[in-house]
Formats: sequence, structure tokens, C-alpha cells
Amino acid sequence: MKKISLEKIKKKIESGFFGFWVQKWRFTFVLVALIIVVGIFSVYEIPKETSPDIDFGIISVGTVYQGVNPQDIDNLITEKIEQEIKDIQGIKKITSTSVVGFSSIILELENDANTNDVIVDIKDSVDKADLPSDAEEPVVTEISSDNELMFNVLLYGEKDIYSQLYLVEKARRIKSNLAGKGSITTIDVGGYAGMESVDGIGGNSQTYDVYVLVNKDKLEALGMNFLQLGQILQQWNKNQPLGSHVIDQFSYDFRIQGSFDTLEQLKNIPITTREGFIYLKDIAKIEKRLNDDNFYRLGAYQITGQNYVALKFNKKSGANIFDASTSAKELLEDELNKYDYDGLSVLYTSDMSELISKDYDGLINNFLQSIVLVFLSLLVLVGIRESLIAATTFPLALLVTFIVLDQMGMTLNFLTNFSFLITFSIAVDTTIVIIEGANEKIKLGYNPKNAILLTVKEYKGPLITATITNVVVFLPMLMLPGIMGKFLAYIPITIFSTLLAALFIGLTINSALYFKIAKKKNYFENDEEQIQYMNKEDLALLEDDRKDKEQKDHQSLSFRENMLNKINDWYFEKITWVTENVKRRFWAVMIPLIGLVVSFVFLAPLIGFKLFPDNDNGYMTMSIVGKKGLTNKEMEKQLYFTNKAGQTLDDILANTPEIKVYSYNVMGNSVSINLEFLDPIERKKDGMRNVFVLEKYFDKELNFLRSYGLRINIAALKDGPPGTKEVGIKLIADSNKKMQNLIEISRDFENYLRDIPGVKNVGNSSQETPGQFVYTLDAAKLSMLGLTPGSLYLDLYALTNGRNAGTLKGQLDNHNIKLKYDGFDKGMTPSDLDQININTQAGQINFGDISTYSFDNAISAVSREDTKISIVIDANLELGYTSNQIQSQLDTYASSYIFPDGITYKQSGENQENADLINAMLMAFLIAIFAIFGILVFQLNSYLQPAIIMYSIAVGLLGANIGLFVTGNAYSIMFGIGFISLTGIIVNDSILCLYKINENIRIGMEPLKAIRYAGRSRLQPIIVNVLAATLGLASVINDDFWKTLAITIIFGLLFGSFSNLFALPSLFYDKQKIVLLVKRALIPIFNFIKRPIVVFIGLILFSGFFELGFLGSVWFAVFVVLLLIIYAIWYFKAQYMQWINNGATQNHDALNMKIVDLHGKNLSKKHISKRMFWFLLLLIGPLVLTGLLSILIGGYAAMFGLFIYLGLGVYNLYLFWTGENGQLLHDKLAETKIIYVLSDKN
Repeated sequence: MKKISLEKIKKKIESGFFGFWVQKWRFTFVLVALIIVVGIFSVYEIPKETSPDIDFGIISVGTVYQGVNPQDIDNLITEKIEQEIKDIQGIKKITSTSVVGFSSIILELENDANTNDVIVDIKDSVDKADLPSDAEEPVVTEISSDNELMFNVLLYGEKDIYSQLYLVEKARRIKSNLAGKGSITTIDVGGYAGMESVDGIGGNSQTYDVYVLVNKDKLEALGMNFLQLGQILQQWNKNQPLGSHVIDQFSYDFRIQGSFDTLEQLKNIPITTREGFIYLKDIAKIEKRLNDDNFYRLGAYQITGQNYVALKFNKKSGANIFDASTSAKELLEDELNKYDYDGLSVLYTSDMSELISKDYDGLINNFLQSIVLVFLSLLVLVGIRESLIAATTFPLALLVTFIVLDQMGMTLNFLTNFSFLITFSIAVDTTIVIIEGANEKIKLGYNPKNAILLTVKEYKGPLITATITNVVVFLPMLMLPGIMGKFLAYIPITIFSTLLAALFIGLTINSALYFKIAKKKNYFENDEEQIQYMNKEDLALLEDDRKDKEQKDHQSLSFRENMLNKINDWYFEKITWVTENVKRRFWAVMIPLIGLVVSFVFLAPLIGFKLFPDNDNGYMTMSIVGKKGLTNKEMEKQLYFTNKAGQTLDDILANTPEIKVYSYNVMGNSVSINLEFLDPIERKKDGMRNVFVLEKYFDKELNFLRSYGLRINIAALKDGPPGTKEVGIKLIADSNKKMQNLIEISRDFENYLRDIPGVKNVGNSSQETPGQFVYTLDAAKLSMLGLTPGSLYLDLYALTNGRNAGTLKGQLDNHNIKLKYDGFDKGMTPSDLDQININTQAGQINFGDISTYSFDNAISAVSREDTKISIVIDANLELGYTSNQIQSQLDTYASSYIFPDGITYKQSGENQENADLINAMLMAFLIAIFAIFGILVFQLNSYLQPAIIMYSIAVGLLGANIGLFVTGNAYSIMFGIGFISLTGIIVNDSILCLYKINENIRIGMEPLKAIRYAGRSRLQPIIVNVLAATLGLASVINDDFWKTLAITIIFGLLFGSFSNLFALPSLFYDKQKIVLLVKRALIPIFNFIKRPIVVFIGLILFSGFFELGFLGSVWFAVFVVLLLIIYAIWYFKAQYMQWINNGATQNHDALNMKIVDLHGKNLSKKHISKRMFWFLLLLIGPLVLTGLLSILIGGYAAMFGLFIYLGLGVYNLYLFWTGENGQLLHDKLAETKIIYVLSDKN
């Protein structure tokens, strides 16, 4: 009979979903092989990128209006377009910049907006705008991440030998010969080599135009005007179709070939004169000029004085970046060897295959190190076989994730890699719990099969719950706003796959591995306490499995087993010492809470906040700004100034061994410089400087340029999406008529910001130019001639800025033909303009005869935000400073500044510009916490136990704060994500601790014993988990970008684990007191505030219904305060009278408590008055004292008041928690005590 019963028991634990994988272990191993094969195939096939392909939800509208100043661009182009598009549904924010000859409008869309639909609406609205006829058509473009880039090629040569035009022609030949071959889809030719793209004026279409520079005197001598010559050119330069005609039953097309293919054809256009004809070349110079007149220079270590042009090679969508890049480089090398490129060289920058390869080399190294370290830590604590099993979990989970991502059509990028890193500790935890549980059962005498099956049966519930909470905690990240939100949305998708895969593997595949790999022991350790509470089925299995095994005492155990037993015994002794005394239980709970409050008061302001941590990513930018109005040529001369050692800018850069390549663009009075350094790891190995040291080095070495009046800004590039500077202020005018006032105010803020220590690279979005000549037409003279201003503008603009006269078909591209007066292409004076003759209906008139001019101030750019004129003053920060420190000073200055009517300000800078994201992340975390709480309430059927878990999360936050402060790292996005990951790990451990306590109580242990034994059973898994997480993250602790996340998890987990081992048992034991304490605090507060809340809601509804605006006024605030004081007096008087008349208040009744004197007798009226007096004094007294102190010592009074209330709160908790009479401080002072009924509900 016993045998049959045992067989049923075995069949019961071996059946079901989780038993299947152990019973069919051969099939399980086949599945493992399949995961490995398909996973490796997916790793090879899945596209690799540096960043995910993101729909930014940003649209640009660009309009060219050559030669027009910023204010006119703003009035004639920008403002008109904004008025047309501002009401389009789906647009969240509109910003614009108007500069000389160009209007740029950037539209940020709502998260849920359909980009394609909005683009259609924008194009329709832009078409309705009444723009000048001689302005070019607005171009509407969607801005998105570019994941098809393979690499940039810098084609360069000696600037004194190879002109920019020569290089561009060679680059366009490369484009013509290679675009479309192999994996190369397109090649963009541009002037300026940015970090990840080819930018600059002319952008991806840098080419040359053909200029026809007409001699003004010769043209006028022919009796011909400028516009007539343009018409002649267009008439000659055209093809004319003559139709299709039938010849002998076949249809043939007829056409006249007239378009120009060469400069010679253009030069030899005949122009009829009175005396015959002449050629165009007789009255004009014809030459090729780049459509981009900026200067582009390149250098590297020991290389200077190079002209260059950049080519951007793009691959086919979905093509393997490594194969595509290798193939493209081979084609390029063949091209360079095949054609005449002698004297030219190439450099590769932004090489995606190289960058991705380094990323994955680093990722693989980090994971291998982490897995090895975790394996070694487990080896010490659980043994070699078990360590091997645990070490397989994460790699298998990764392979499953690769399969899922590949099937979903996603890519591997830095965000998926980042997700793998933050899930490492959580994923390994599931396997550690199972292996530790199975090992403990093997110690008791179970064989491996029964041990693993019983462990899975015991822990599957809490582990599934824990995984669900981990998934939920990342879920709100899918809903974050803005570009950053769209980037971060990739994290939860990867995490869901990895965690669910780890859970499945931990409960199924690893069970089979454990069954076959774990060593069956021929001895057991007897634990009478555990055996005493076992159910009959488990005990029967144990007795059967113990057959032929001998019992071992501690002396005969291995060193590792003895060490673990000693650790367990030490912990059991300590947890007993803590839990047996109520005061020690109180301080075990309270000390971390006090530490948390103190850390936020004192440490948090010192920790500060940065959106992204400072990181050496190998790139730096510089800008050098000269005097207003300098031309390109004059500005380039400024770069040849020398320091005392005779070194120029190029000399200093070219003698910096850390530099791989540098390039700069001279545009007007500014120079933009990009520096790409050698790989950070290589530099570190060779003892070279990091970008932050180099930043200070260049700032010092280039300081001599400041003595020549040049402004220099130097900044190491940050990781993450491009954003604004760390601190700033935005000045806003309600009308462009107040532009001059706005500029003057911006100068005040700019000067103030420059004087703040820790600030660098101060910028002003609106810089003045040397000025402008403003012409006024003589209305009387125009009227006499029968002319209007509008009849002159079109011709006058063409005369001064030139006009398009068709295109020239070159071998590779079409080139615009531009007709201009010779000399006007290099500049123009007011005298030149005065002498221009304009053909009108009244005949030819001289412009100087009908106009006068004056000189006025002008600005280089006009910016708008949501159609209002704005100027931004911003700055970067020196290393070691945080935005909180500097922004608060700038805000204080702004709040005390006296602004004229119509001008306001608002915060700018990195934190403010990302305020929506930061607030959304906080809200996402709160939502996640509530979701976790709800899941735990469902699982544990309790409100208090989930609250206890929330306490452990709070203690983890204390550890994170201390870790960041000690290591000198700021709060950042990495901290936020790290803390979310930490929450998952702590919740895992807390759930299992509470599960074990509840299980021990369920099987009959008294609470104190249940708590102690549950803690002892969880000690080793928690130690293993802390070691695994710490060692797993140790490989990235020295990485500037990742270390904030690693520190947050490591320090938070250390403190959170302490909470789970000591504070959580104490809270659980005293849970009934906590329930009473919470009720005693919340019920009186609710009864006090419920009436004011109803009244306040009524006032809001009343104000809204009658459209009254008094809610936000100062008088309303005063009224509310007075009303609350009157209400408080009435409320406490009513409570007092109710107590006198009825012997209790409604609060006492709700709490089922009675207040008596120390002898247990009812309180007299005098005693009630005394208790009420002490209650009100302790409630209001510190507030009054704080107000008085604020007059004497200022701002420190608030902190003093806070600590008084904190001290009173802690002491009240101490009295209530440790006392027998339920007293708080006012009870003790009034010599009263509480009698009330304890509830068994938790």
C-alpha cells in the first residue's frame, strides 16, 4: 500500500507542464540545441545598427530667398508660413529660425500623430501662403534617424594644389560611377564632414553652378538691359519638340536640339547688335563656381593644409552592414585605382561597421566577463555543476531574444544591447532561486529529480509573479513622449523578451539540466525543524530518497558546506537578536527611513542632475566666432594668428596625437570644427588623454585667439539624441516690433551668465551683424512717373542678386546658369546700387534718383517658438558642475529682472527642454509602482505586505543615493533606468521572502519562528544574487556612460538586500501595529480635509461655469488661508465638544479606540483640554517657530522646521511602536493612554 502511495506522489509531481521538461529531458536538450542553432543564425541575420530606426515626428519646412536679410525673411516667409500651419492637428510645437536668405521652420508632432498625414496637411497649407514670387518653393522634409549610412569618405588634397571645385568634380565622378553598384544605393556629396552625416550649405547636393558675369558698361553700350540678355540665353538654351510624324508606315519623333552641354557652347551664343553680332564671351566672363562658397579644411596628426569634400555612402535597407561596407570599400578602392585621382587621399570617418564591431566586441567581452564572474561566485556558494547550469540561463535567454527580435523585424542596436545589460541580474535571479532551492532539498536527502521538481512546484508562483512585476515596471516606458521616448521604447520590448525567456528557461530547461547534471549525494544533513513542518507527501518522498544514504554532521561536511552553514548560523543569530526585541525591530526599520530623508535633504542637491552622464565617446566640437560681418576669406586669415611659440590653430591640432582627423568649415565670421579622436579604449591603453582633459587642454592652448577678439566654444559631444545646452533662459516678445528691446535684454543675460563660475560656451541665438542699409523710395517721384514700388522690386532683385538663366547639362549633373553683373558677385556698395538703371514703363531710370538710404542695426537671425519671437541664452558646464547649481542662479536673476511690457521669459536648458520626458518618466515610475502594488495585492491578498515590499524599494533608493554621492555621479536617465531595474530585483527578493514567511506560517510555525527560518532560507540566494549582480555589472563600472546605472543597481541592491533580511522581517512581525498606526494617521486627516476638498471642488466648478478668473489671484489665496484657519478652529472646537459630551470623537469611534488616563479611567474635562492643548501645540508650534526663525535666519528656517517635524514624527513612531499603551507624544505629556482592539487582518 505504501509503495502504491509513493508512486502516486511521484506521478503527481512529475506530471503537468513543468514536470514534462524533466520527464522528457531528451526533448528538452533537443530544444536547447534548436535554440542555439536558430539563435546563432538570428544573430548573424539580424541587422546591426548603432541606433534604432526612429520616426522622430519632426518635420522641417525650408525656404530659400537669396540675399534677403533675417528680419525680412521672418516677415515675408517665416511668419506667413507659420500662420498657415499653426492650427494643423497633430503639431505639438513650432520653432523657426530666419537667417540671411533662408527660412527654417521645425515642427514637432504629437506622439500619436501620423507623420505622413501631417506632412500632406503641411504641404497643402504651405501652398496657400502668400510668399514673394522670387522666393524658391518651400521644401517640406521629414527628419528621421539615418540607419542606411555605411561610412563617410573624406577625399582630400593639398589646398594650394587641389581646389575645392576640383575635389567636388572628382567626388561627383565617384558618385556617378559607384552609386547603385553592389550594396551602395546612394552616395551624397557634401562639403562638411559632421559626426554622422554630411551637412553644410549645399548639403548632400554640393555641385557647381555656371556664372555668366556680365560687363555692365558693355551691355549698356549695346543698348540692351540685364533682363533682355537673360531671355536671350534662355531662348538659345532649349530643346524644341516638333511632334511625331509617319514615314513609310513608321512613326518618327522630330525635335530641335538646342540645350547646352559644354561651356564653349554657352560662350559662343551669338548676340545681335546694330553692327552685326557678337558672342556672349565678348561681354561676359563664364566660369564654374561651387554652389557653396564656404571653405572646407581637413587635418590629422602631423597633417595640415588640406582641402576636402565628404562623400556619404548609404547601403540598401536591411543589408548586412559588415558585408555591405566591405564590398563598398573594395569598389571605392578599385575606382580610385582606375581613374585619375593622383595626389588625392581618402580618410574614412563614421565607419558604422567599425563602430558596431567595436560595440559588439565590448558587449561580448562584458558579457563573457560577467558570466565568468557570476560562475565563479556561484562556484564558491553552490558548486561547479550548479554554476554551469546558472551560467547557461542568460546566454540561452539572449538567443531566444535574438530570435524574437529577428522575427519582429527589429534590429540590434545600442538600446537592445543596453537592455541586455540591465536584465542580466534579473534574468539570472530566477535560476539562482531554483538552483538554491533544489540544493537545499538535496542537502535534506532528496535525489536531484525530486529536488528540482519540488522546488519548481514551490517557487513557480512567486517567480511568475515577480517576472510579471518586472515586465510591468518597464511597461510605461513604451508611452514616454518626444524623440527620447521613442528611443527608450526599444528597451521594454527587448526586456520583455529576455525576462520571459529567462523565466521559461529557469522553470523548464534548467530543471532538466539540473536533473541530469546535479550530483546525487550519498549523504544528507538532518534538519529536524524543516522536517517537522513537512507535509506527508514530501516527507514520504524524502524517506524514500534517503534510503542507502548516511547522515553527516557538520564535522564531516566539506569546507564550502561548513562555510555556508556558519554564515547561515550567524545570520540566524542576528535576525533572532533583532526580531526578539521591539526596540531593535523599530530601529531596524526606522534608521533606513531616516537615512532616506536625510539623503534627499543633504545629498540630493549635491548629486545634481544631468540628462546623460559625461562620457568619452571620441568626438568634440569647436566653434570660433570673429567680428560681426567678416567674410569667409577674412575669417580664414584669423585662423593664421599665432601664439608665442609661433603655432597656429592647425599646428596645435595637428600636433595632438589623440586626434584621428579634424575638419572645419569657414562660413562668414564663424568656424565650425569637428574633431574625431582615436578609439577611447586604445587611448586609455596607450596612456593618452580623454576628451575632458583634451577639452581643457584646447581651451588653454587656443586662449591666445581670444586676445585677437575671437570667441571660442569647445564641447565634448554627449551620448544620446542631440539636445540643447545644459542651462539657459528663453526671452520671448509678443511682437517683432520689440526685437531691439529683446536684443538689449539678451545682452544683459548673456553677460550675467558669463560671470557665473563653472559656465562655458555661453551662446546667444541672436547676434548682431555690422548693420544694414535701409532704402526709402521717393513716393512723389514714383507717382510722377506713374510707378509703384511693386513694379520695381522684381527687376531690382534680379539686378542685385542675379537671375537663373536655365541649366547646363554636364557629363554627371545638370548645373544652374546664373546671370550676374561682373563685380556684383563679390560685393556691392550703396554707390553701386545708386547707379543701377532699371527699365520701367516710364523708360530707363536710375535707382539713385528715386531713393535715399540710411544705416541701421541688424541681426544675424530671428527665432520664433510657437509663432512668438524668442532669443535663447544658453551655456555648457565645466566638468563637476550640475545644471541645478547654475540654472537656479540664472532663474533668480531672471525673477528679479524688470522686463518691459510684452517681454517675458521662461527656463530653457537641457532639463527644461526635456521636462516633458523627465515628468513622464516620473509618472511612468509611479504608474509602474501602482501596477506592481496591484499585482502583489492580488497575489498576496493583502495591502500591508505589498506596502512592506515598497519599503524595501525605498531603502534601495537610499543605497542608490549614497552610491551616487560617494562615487561623484549625478542623477541621469541612466539612474532612472537603473533604479527601475533595481526595483525589479528587490521586488523579486521581497516576494520570495514574504512567500516563505507566509508558507511557514501556513504549515504551522509561530510567526517569530516563521520569520527567522524564512530569512535563513533566503539568505544564501540573496547573497548569491547580490554577488551575481555586483560582479555582473563590474565589467561596466569603469565605463563613463554605464557606471551610473551600475552604481545605482549595486548600491541599491546592497541596501535593499539588508532591508529584505532585517527590516522586512521586523515590519512583518509588527504588521498589526503598522495597520493601527496607518489608520490612526489617515482617518483623522481624512475627516479633517473632506469638507475643504468638497468646498474647493465646488469653487472650481462655480468659477468654471460662470467663467470667473479669481482662482489664480492673490486675494483668492488669502481668502482660502483665512477660510482654512476659521475651519480649523471650528473643527477642533467641534471635536472637543463632541468628546466632552459623548466621551469620544468620531475619529475614536472609527478607530475602535478609547482614550483613558494612566489608571484606565475616563478622562475629565480638564484632562481632555490638556490633551487637546498638547496636540495643537505640537502640531502648530513648530510651524510658528519656523516662521519666527525665518525672520531671523532666513532660508535655513524651513530646514530647521522640517527637522523638528521629522524628529517629532520619529519620536511619536518610537513611542507608539515600542510602547504598550498606544501612546503618542501628546498622550505621554497629557498622561493618557489608548485602549483599542487589535485586528488580525493584514
